[in-house]
Order: sequence, then C-alpha cells, then structure tokens
Amino acid sequence: MAEAKVPDVAGLSSIVQHFYYDLIGRIAPGMYLLLGGYWIIKIIKFKGEVPSLTAAPSFATMVVAVLFAYVVGFIIGPLSHFVFDSLLPFGGFKAKNTPRMVLRAIEQNGWEPPSTTLPKRKWNKRIRSLSDQSVYVLWQQAPLLASMTNRWDAEAFAARQFGMATIILIALMAWTLEGTVKGHEPMFIILAGIVSFCYLQFRYSRRRSILSRLVMLASLARGPQPDPQAMAAGRTATAA
Repeated sequence: MAEAKVPDVAGLSSIVQHFYYDLIGRIAPGMYLLLGGYWIIKIIKFKGEVPSLTAAPSFATMVVAVLFAYVVGFIIGPLSHFVFDSLLPFGGFKAKNTPRMVLRAIEQNGWEPPSTTLPKRKWNKRIRSLSDQSVYVLWQQAPLLASMTNRWDAEAFAARQFGMATIILIALMAWTLEGTVKGHEPMFIILAGIVSFCYLQFRYSRRRSILSRLVMLASLARGPQPDPQAMAAGRTATAA
C-alpha cells in the first residue's frame, strides 16, 4: 500500500507562518505582561520612578527578554483558552445565521450536516467540529488555501493571549493596591477596556477562522482551481 504523502507547502513560507504565530501569540503578549507587571510593581508597590525609555538594553538582555516573554506566553496559553474558549460566551453559530455555503460544503464532503432542531449550543459545537475536520481535507487538497486560514487562527490566539495578560495585570494591580481602587480608576477602566476589545477581536477572528475553512472547502468542491503560479507565469510570458 502506498504511503500517504504530506503536502509540501513549505519552505520558507511555513517557517514564516509559525514564527508569525509565535510572535503575535506568545512573544508579544508575554513581553506586554512582563513590562506591564514590572511597571505596576515598581511604580505602585515600591513607589519607584518611571523607568527610562532612552537607555538601550544590550543584545544579550534583549535575547533573554524575548525568550522569557515566549515562556510566559506559552504558560498563559492554557489559561487563556480556558477563560476565552470555555468561560466566556463565544456567541458563535445557530441554524439561522450559518451561511448556506457552509452547509453545502458540509454535504459535498459527505459529512452529516447538523440537524436544524439542535439547540444553539449543540449546533455551534457541531459546526466547530466540522470546521476542525475540514482543516485536514484542505491541507491534503489545497495546502495554500489551508495556510490562508492560519491568519484568522493566529489573530484569535493573539487576542485571547493579550486579553488574558491584561486580566493578570488587573489582578496584579489590585493586589499591589491591596484592594483600594480609589485614585486609580482610570487605569482600571483602560485595562478593562483592553480586555473587552480583545474579547471582541477574539470572537470576530474565531468566527472567521471557522467559516473560512468550510467556505474554502466549498470552493474546492465546485472544481479544480487554477494554479496561481501558472497564471502568473502565463501573464509574464504574454507581456514578454
């Protein structure tokens, strides 16, 4: 029996995608949490001066800071998943607001579409499950299309990571103030606003990620798509 081949999307593009995912989803939120926590503890807890932004850190310090930020972002990942994916309402899909193209894509791939009599929670769970299954089909049939959906996954991940980091900063600030909010209301309002915007961005990107996989799968079911590289080569030859 012939061995299944893994699609070769790769090369530099796949490395860049993974780095982009780590950069905006782990390193940036981790650095945000470290710097924010440092400022809160230094200025509020120990009444220190505002750190100077003019002194440039050494290269070794920057490397250590990036690595430490990555570890912090990696650690808060499961916590952010629990808070944003489990505790907070996703408000995803129900029978009335699911595009017909998505349902057609489910049927065209031989999957059983969810029953319209399902309650919203079960319908939402079924759509998300089918979207996860579609990733494997996309990677097998059209790796470039599959890689395009990574953008929405990365943005949803980054939004929930920044939101979780901000929640931790709020808790840290409340601890340093020993529960006394008076005089620091603007900072709490700003941090709460950041959490709210992160949640809205997470919902938007998560929904786009789930739908885009199924919509792209539907476009594949309509027939083979032209190779963009071949089209570009044809245009170049015609121009010459």
